[in-house]
Amino acid sequence: MISVPKKQFKKAVGRNLIKRHIREAYRLNKNILDNIELKTGIRIAIAFVYVANEIQNHNFIQSKMIESLKRIKLSIEKPVKLT
Repeated sequence: MISVPKKQFKKAVGRNLIKRHIREAYRLNKNILDNIELKTGIRIAIAFVYVANEIQNHNFIQSKMIESLKRIKLSIEKPVKLT
């Protein structure tokens, strides 16, 4: 799921542009999580919420997408132990 707040981006053109950039960044980098689902048998549902105040370029969004997916992968591989 991808969410871009209407309150910050009044025009649909801007919201749709951001959503396209996020979808493309996820499409290009979803292979980071593919191996995790096969190894652990865990199904993942992810929601991306755009929180920046201005429209960022595609390279910035893609780098943050890679960082986010790696963090998700790390949290699945090494779950937090509660003591």
